[in-house]
Amino acid sequence: KKSVSFIEQKVINDLAEAKGLTLTDEMNQSIDTMLQTIESESATPAGLTLDEYLAVYYGPTCNTESFRTVMEHYYMADVYTNDFIENYEYDESEIMVPNIRYALYYAPEGQVTEEEKAAQQALAQAAFEECTDLDMLAVVGATSYTNGECYQYGEVLVREGQMDQAFEDWAMDPARQVGDVDLIESEQFGYFIVGYTGLAELPDEDKEAIAVSALSESVSDQMDNGSYQFGTDIPFETPSAVDTLNLDVTDNGTAETAESFPEGVNNGSVTGSKALDIVFVVMASIGCVAVVGAIVFGVVHAMGKKKPVKAEQETETTEESEEE
Repeated sequence: KKSVSFIEQKVINDLAEAKGLTLTDEMNQSIDTMLQTIESESATPAGLTLDEYLAVYYGPTCNTESFRTVMEHYYMADVYTNDFIENYEYDESEIMVPNIRYALYYAPEGQVTEEEKAAQQALAQAAFEECTDLDMLAVVGATSYTNGECYQYGEVLVREGQMDQAFEDWAMDPARQVGDVDLIESEQFGYFIVGYTGLAELPDEDKEAIAVSALSESVSDQMDNGSYQFGTDIPFETPSAVDTLNLDVTDNGTAETAESFPEGVNNGSVTGSKALDIVFVVMASIGCVAVVGAIVFGVVHAMGKKKPVKAEQETETTEESEEE
């Protein structure tokens, strides 16, 4: 899920209240469990009450009640976001995108010698000449990969702004027709044999990302148009301690588990790749009134190989990843 700022969270909480949304029993129990864990595993061993412990680590204004309130705000933001996603009406143009079959012959500009680049170009050209149609592209990609020539092959759904520019430009060409097969060059990756199979619907997680972006834009608009004014005359009091409190927070089923597959790829449809899919679940907590109030979950999908998405998504390739 997309991380939200404390201010965005405030707006979302007001929207949730206006809609009459409430926390589930599981969410309330999760907050209770969190407080009990802090008390039993951290406060008591330190010879402090829970209120004293929270005040030391999150500032003198933080106590059990304020901690609980902020956690409730976090969960309520989650409730509203889920409700927004469930009721979001997608435009067909948002969720129906080009599906591209491809084979990559890896030769990124500046990372290979001219001889290596020429060799990859020759391999790509020879393979392309065998690709008389989309079916042959799939066969050639698999065979070439097995022979150690093709770096990666498969199919990918192309969302605007998510892919290598040369790859995306080809996929998004208004003149594109089902069955088109071409050889294109990318400075970031090398040579692609690409084939257009038609439009396909994005998987649910990508559609949810679209809905969350729409929610974020809506919240930003309300903040920009003056609907919300943020500020206080209360002077800021510097906390007495700046140490970060590491909390062992059990999810209790309130957060969805992210299925591990490359970003931009339709449910892991890369059929030949030594890519390693890494899922990082990031939990962050910050001090008192911003507190735990902005504990957020962020999921980053990163491929262990240079696939036809943005160039920064690069990690070291390992043989073990193929087995995974």
